[in-house]
Amino acid sequence: MAFTGKSDNDKRAQRILDAALDLFTHYGYDKTTMSDIARKAHVSKGAIYLHWDSKEDLFDALLRRETLTYVDRWASLMENDPKSGTIGGMYRNAFIALRDSRLLMAVIGRDRNIINHQMMVKHPEWMEFKVTARKELFHAMQQVGAIRRDIDIDVLDYLLSMFNFGYIVIDDYIPPEEAPDMVATLEMVADMLDRFLTPPDGGDVEAGKQIIFQLVEMTRRFMLEGAVKE
Repeated sequence: MAFTGKSDNDKRAQRILDAALDLFTHYGYDKTTMSDIARKAHVSKGAIYLHWDSKEDLFDALLRRETLTYVDRWASLMENDPKSGTIGGMYRNAFIALRDSRLLMAVIGRDRNIINHQMMVKHPEWMEFKVTARKELFHAMQQVGAIRRDIDIDVLDYLLSMFNFGYIVIDDYIPPEEAPDMVATLEMVADMLDRFLTPPDGGDVEAGKQIIFQLVEMTRRFMLEGAVKE
C-alpha cells in the first residue's frame, strides 16, 4: 500500500495525514484518536478507514511520508555544504534535517515506544536496513580514503550508535532550556568526528560525498518500495 492509502483520492488522504501530523506532534500518539483526526481533517471517521485500517496504519503512512521529507531535506543540506563528504558533515546535516522534522522530533522525544514498535515489530526490515546500510557506508568511505585506514569500522559503528541514542534521550536528563545551542553543538560534534576520522591529507571528500548521496538515495528508494509493497 502506498503511503497515501487505499483510495485514489490522494488530496483527501494528504489532508488526513496533515491533520494527523498536527495532532500527533501536539498531543502524542496515545492521546490522539481517529475521531480527533477526522474532526481536524473535516472528514467523517469512516472516510479515514477508506484509506487505512487502523490508527497504527495511518501513523505508519505518516511516518513514511515524513521520513521521505526528512531525506529530501538532508539531501538539500548536503548539496549546499562543501564539507558534506565527511562523516562529520554527514551527521551534522542529518541531525539538522531531523531537527526540522516535526513528527520525527516529536516521536523521538515523546513517543519512542511507538517508533520502536514500528522499527522492531511491525517493520524489522527498517532497522536491518539502517544497520546494514550505515556499516556499508563506513566501509565504502574508508576504501575511497574519506575515513582513516586504521579505524576499526565495527567500533566506529558502535560509537556512533551510542551517540545517536544519546541524542534521542538527552532531553530526559538535561532540559532543552538548559542545553547549549543545537547548531553550535552539532558543529562541534562534526568537527570532533572529522578531526578523528579524516586522513591527515584531508581525504577524498568528493568521493565521500558521492557515497553519502548513494545512501540518501538508497534510503529514499527503500521507503518508497516498502510503501508500494504494502
